[in-house]
Amino acid sequence: MQRKRCSSCGGLLTTTPSGGEICLSCALSAGVKVETESNADISKDETGDLQIDPSVVRYFGDYEIIGKIGSGGMGVVYRARQVSLNRVVALKIIQPALVSDLKAVERFRFEAEAVGRLDHCNIVSLFEVGTVGGSQYYSMQLVNGEDLEESIRNPTKSEQRLHYRQIALTVIKLARAIQYAHSHGVLHRDIKPSNIVIDGNGEPFIFDFGLAKLLKSKGRITAPGTVLGTPAYMQLLAALLQGLLALLLL
Repeated sequence: MQRKRCSSCGGLLTTTPSGGEICLSCALSAGVKVETESNADISKDETGDLQIDPSVVRYFGDYEIIGKIGSGGMGVVYRARQVSLNRVVALKIIQPALVSDLKAVERFRFEAEAVGRLDHCNIVSLFEVGTVGGSQYYSMQLVNGEDLEESIRNPTKSEQRLHYRQIALTVIKLARAIQYAHSHGVLHRDIKPSNIVIDGNGEPFIFDFGLAKLLKSKGRITAPGTVLGTPAYMQLLAALLQGLLALLLL
C-alpha cells in the first residue's frame, strides 16, 4: 500500500497509533517534539490543526504542550507550561500554512506588539515573544474560565442570578480597559463576547488583538478597503462605509 504524502512539504506521512496521519518533518520543523511510541496519540482534528494528547509530553521550545485551547485564522492556542519558570500559560503559535507568508508573520508579530504595550488588570498580559524552528509564537496570561459568548448561550444557574449591578460593573470594567488601551495607542477593532473571557471570580478579560491598530504606527498591514471586525458587532455606519469602499476598489 502506497503511503500518502504531506500536502505542505511532500514528505511521507506517518500513521499514528490512533489511526491518524502526521508529517513528522513539518511537526519537527515547527519545534514540536513528537513521540510515536505505542502510548502516543497524535492526530489532526477537524480543523486540520495538530491535535496533541495531553497525556503525552511534547515540547515547543521552552514550553511543554498540555492541550489545545482553540484556533483562529492566524494561529493555534495551546495550554502550555513554560518549563524554565514552571508556570502555565496560553501559547499562541502561528498557523503552519502562514509561516512563509511575510504579511501574515508581520500581522502576527503586530498583534503581540499591541498586547505587549498594555498592562491592565482586565486585559490578558503578554509574557514572551519568539521563534522556534521558523514558527512565530507568543505566550500570554492563561485565564481559566469561559468566553462571554459561551456564557450567554449556556448560562449556568449562578449566572442567571446575577444582579443588574454586577452586570453593570462588568461593563464598566471592560469600558475602562478599552479606554486604557486607547490611551496607550491601541485600538482593538474587534470587541465582541467571544473575545472576552470571564474567570472563576467573575473578572472579565479582553484578548485577541489580531485586528488591533497602533495609533502612532506609520506602517500599514491591512490593505485599503479590507472589512475589519465581526459584522454583527461593528458600528453600522463603519460597516457600510467599509463595504462601499471595498466595492469601489474592486
